[in-house]
Amino acid sequence: MVRRLLPLLVLLALAGCGGERKPDPAALRAAAMFRYNARAVYDGLLKESCEPDPALRRSKVLAAEDDRMRRFEQKAGSGPLRFQLEVALGDIQYVLKDGYHCWDDKDPRLAQAHIEKARSWVNGGLATLERLAPSLASLPRSPSQVSPAKGAPFRALARDLVGLVDVRCPIDSDVDNERIVAATKAEMERFRRRLAGSPFEAQFDMAEADEYYEDKVTPVRCIGAPGPGRARTASTYRLERSRMMILELREMAGIPQ
Repeated sequence: MVRRLLPLLVLLALAGCGGERKPDPAALRAAAMFRYNARAVYDGLLKESCEPDPALRRSKVLAAEDDRMRRFEQKAGSGPLRFQLEVALGDIQYVLKDGYHCWDDKDPRLAQAHIEKARSWVNGGLATLERLAPSLASLPRSPSQVSPAKGAPFRALARDLVGLVDVRCPIDSDVDNERIVAATKAEMERFRRRLAGSPFEAQFDMAEADEYYEDKVTPVRCIGAPGPGRARTASTYRLERSRMMILELREMAGIPQ
């Protein structure tokens, strides 16, 4: 996962911000690695028990880890590290605000296991962030022109759109996935061209990089073998769904029809 990382980090600032030139795909992947680990840290620190219990508050049981992250944030200053951390934090806050992403801690044994899992996420993620920080700290930061309140929901929906074409399990035994998602991919690329020059172009780039990076590092288990005759239905569903998502993304980004 960290092979050939340092050459990619040189371009990281462009991957996370609205730079003047199109970020190199390799830089986007490096930026996605940093954000992926930052999200793991914030998820561990911020996701609470479904039934609030003062004794299980993460700020209490993970106080040492929380303090360590606060100190890392302070060292980040206002440079590219800060930008990447803000994006990751916004992503997690957006997910957690629905109230459904929480720990079921009614069983004390499960509650303790969840705490240890969260501690593992924080410590593992922070170790990676700290290892990357020296290489990133000297990079310039281009300020984002998209507010966190608009950026997080846009990135979340953009990731869902990318997920329609990023299919890991075979759909049809007679038709490969690339052919099935081709029309949806073309629709997505047309939308990307409409984003060119918009502040939301970089937001989409980050979302796409995050979706592909997480897909790369997350194990998947395909259920059952693909059967014949599924391609048409799958293709139609993805195309129609992508058009609905793109309409919503257009509205978010202020892109006219």
